Amino acid sequence: SVIALFAVFLGWVLLWVDCDPSILRRYGDFGDEGYWFQNAANKLNHGRFLTDDQGQAFFGAPLYNWLLTVFIQLGDSRIFLAKLLSVLCTFGSGILLFHILNSFIQNRAQVLLFVVLFFSLAEVKYYSAWISPVSMEMLGVMAYLAFVLKNDLSRTKNAMIAGVLVLLCLGIKLTSITLIPVLASHIVYDLLKNNIVTVGNY
Repeated sequence: SVIALFAVFLGWVLLWVDCDPSILRRYGDFGDEGYWFQNAANKLNHGRFLTDDQGQAFFGAPLYNWLLTVFIQLGDSRIFLAKLLSVLCTFGSGILLFHILNSFIQNRAQVLLFVVLFFSLAEVKYYSAWISPVSMEMLGVMAYLAFVLKNDLSRTKNAMIAGVLVLLCLGIKLTSITLIPVLASHIVYDLLKNNIVTVGNY
């Protein structure tokens, strides 16, 4: 089954999550990981997030920082737990991606093949264990897409739910602000499709 397949992939990634860094890593990646991990550790050890000119802990990725802080309290291996959060978010994104594709592609075998190839990519394995808001941000984006592709945003309730999903993405990482025009486009498209709003003679 699909769940069993994802469980195998999850176990395989977790088996190697504490191994030496991938050759795909850049020097800047270690700095990023160090910042996010130390930020959460500082909150636990000293009661406050790190202070910096950009205020990333408060404005850049508040929801991610909070969840990362909660996660690394679950055990003694803090770095493993920090990576585990990213891994789980990546695989959650993969499951949502499967359901999105499955609604458009009739051949289930093709969808499964794509998912297998997707999780076999070195880049995916690398980013799935990266201590960074990226994996959680992708999970939020996938959740948004999965919802808007199956629901009519011309209905107020659905538009509000989609808006909440966008706000959650913004809380995970501020760069998700690019989803706001995407949301507006989806709403306008559904309004036009249902003839609730018309443009000119169309």
